[in-house]
Order: sequence, then C-alpha cells, then structure tokens
Amino acid sequence: MRAWAALWFFAFFVWIPVEDTHIGFVLGLAAAAAGWLALRWRPMTLLRGALLGLAMPLFAVGLMAFKGGLHGHAFPDFTVHQILTILYAAPYTLLAGLALGWSIRRLS
Repeated sequence: MRAWAALWFFAFFVWIPVEDTHIGFVLGLAAAAAGWLALRWRPMTLLRGALLGLAMPLFAVGLMAFKGGLHGHAFPDFTVHQILTILYAAPYTLLAGLALGWSIRRLS
C-alpha cells in the first residue's frame, strides 16, 4: 500500500509541472487514487464501490483544478469541454464502481 501511494505521488509530481492538456493521465491518477482507497476500505460493499466509482471523476476534476490553479496562466490548462466530458462519465463510473464493489464482495 505504501509503495502504491509512493508511486502515485511520484507520478503526480512528475505530471504537475508538465504543460499537458490531455485528460488521459489525470484520469489514470484519479483511478489509481480510487483504487488505493478501495483497497484500504474494508469490507467492500455495493455502496462503497458505488461511492468510489462516483469519486473517480470528482478526483479527476479536482486534480485538473489544482493543476490549473498552480500554473496560473491567462488561459486554463483544461477546457470546459474536457471537464464536462469527465463529469458526464460519472454515471458510468458509478455503475462500474457498483459492479466492482459487488464482485469484490462476492469473491471475498
């Protein structure tokens, strides 16, 4: 768990100074953070899985806002369209988290 957290922070600190406007890396960071929380949150239930699935796009938007606030450009790093694309995916990530929570609960 500590190694996963250390790897996440390493990737985060590598990503922050880079002028990157793609959402793939930020989604990977958000999914890894939600996965880390899922491993720490025992026992896994359907509700917890759904909450973690819903948290993933919110983590991503939070990371995007944090990066945009640190850089302080006259223009944002991420467009409104990119942010809305991630937020529109929230129902699907909720369902994925629900399915993952159910399968983890079923297998354990």
